[in-house]
Parts: sequence; structure tokens; C-alpha cells
Amino acid sequence: MNQILRKAFDSLDKGVREQIKVLEKAKSKRRLTKEEEEVMRGLRKEVRDAKKSAKK
Repeated sequence: MNQILRKAFDSLDKGVREQIKVLEKAKSKRRLTKEEEEVMRGLRKEVRDAKKSAKK
């Protein structure tokens, strides 16, 4: 069961990181909207929090 959870977490982590990269690329070309900035901050926080929980 632990391997299944790890695989699911890794897949989710990869997807979230890809979304962050998309926003970072857009940010290099233009100013992000307030909503986009909030989404990017939220995604980064979720990744950090998930990694902290996974270490417990």
C-alpha cells in the first residue's frame, strides 16, 4: 500500500511542478494576473506541505 501512495504522490507532485513551470514561463514573458500569482503561491505551498507530511 505504501508504494501505491508514493507513486500517486510522485505523479501529483510532477503535475503540480509542471503547472508551476507553465506559470513561471508566462511570468518571464508578461506580468501574471493577481489570480495567477495566488495560484502559483498556493501550488508551491501545497508541494512543501505535502513533502513535510510525507516525511513524517
